[in-house]
Amino acid sequence: MGQICGGGRNREHAEDEELEGLIVLKEGKHYGPHSGWGFRHIAKEHLKNFVDIFGIGDNDEELLNLIKKIMYDGEIKYIMDDQKGGWDIIFEYKGKRVYTVVSDNERGIITAYPMT
Repeated sequence: MGQICGGGRNREHAEDEELEGLIVLKEGKHYGPHSGWGFRHIAKEHLKNFVDIFGIGDNDEELLNLIKKIMYDGEIKYIMDDQKGGWDIIFEYKGKRVYTVVSDNERGIITAYPMT
């Protein structure tokens, strides 16, 4: 798996992760319950939440496609510097909100999950 880049609605899309304003999802690692980062962590910890809230199939491919859509087409409703080298961002996509933690280091998205 490579990575996806997005920036929310009304932001310039690009393939170069070095460009300012991009949000990058890398494969990442899952270390166990509530521990890890990136797609592997999101898939292991939060796939069921995405299935329940968005009605996607229970598999990695549909989850990845949904995350791409949220990152590219979602609207940023809230963004805050977490004072630890990253941002807390809430996207809205199809009337549903997704909480995302993004690191400003090389990891990109740490986690993402639907808000109920």
